[in-house]
Amino acid sequence: MSAIAPDVGGVEETAVWTLYHRAEEALRRNGIVDDPKAVEIYRRIDYPFRRRFGPPQRAFAVRTLAFDREVRAFLSSAPDGQVVGLGEGLETQRYRVDNGRVAWLTVDLPDGIRLRERFITPDARHRHLATDARDPGWMDLVDPARPCFIVAQGLLMYLPEREVRRLLQAVGHRLPGAWMLFDAMPAWLVRWTRLGLPAGPRYVAPAMSWSARESQRATFRRWVPSLAEAETVEYEYPSGFTRRALAGVRRWPALRAVMPTVFRLRFGPTDEPGAGEALRSVSDR
Repeated sequence: MSAIAPDVGGVEETAVWTLYHRAEEALRRNGIVDDPKAVEIYRRIDYPFRRRFGPPQRAFAVRTLAFDREVRAFLSSAPDGQVVGLGEGLETQRYRVDNGRVAWLTVDLPDGIRLRERFITPDARHRHLATDARDPGWMDLVDPARPCFIVAQGLLMYLPEREVRRLLQAVGHRLPGAWMLFDAMPAWLVRWTRLGLPAGPRYVAPAMSWSARESQRATFRRWVPSLAEAETVEYEYPSGFTRRALAGVRRWPALRAVMPTVFRLRFGPTDEPGAGEALRSVSDR
């Protein structure tokens, strides 16, 4: 099978960036992630991964473990549920957690879907939709009769806060009962990207817009009064010194505040009039 040289840049290049770190971890003898599909895609791509991004970073795999754990927990209680992956790029989570019954919808920009479909083919149970995740039209494809879990990994930090708010409000209005899982970066890291400082030897990550810390849960409840749950999910190393060190860091609020955070929300029923106007279609902007 011939190698593929992807033509990517900007936010789309983050799909290749995260794939590299995840696949390299899966290739390690003592790797903490089992991800054969990521390894397959990685080996098919002709790209100067290490020269551009530097040595593999295990932190990406740790985030993967946290997100996979939450999706598996959802599917254990709702095996016939549906998962919506916003901005998935080359994320291979559906292969890692698939139970043979879940319906999966990947929502990404047209360039992201084109890149994804060079390696991952949609089918009846795994659909792709080429659209902006901020456009509420994707919610029309969610079956209201089935439990829904929305995953936005590595996405919301690239949106302005007002658009994060509109997205959460739209989900709360259109998909009551749904769960949503997403990560947020600390303010110092967002400032780092805005300054154009490098994330690798020859790689400058796209500038981020939105930062959040654990206390943001109260803000989410103000944005979406119908929220039934707003919690944080812990990153966990499987074993060793790093696991113990991370547990120690969590005991210090000042240190927790400078770490990335994963939020898990559950939306309750809402009768708020006009809530559906919280997020305008991208085409109306």
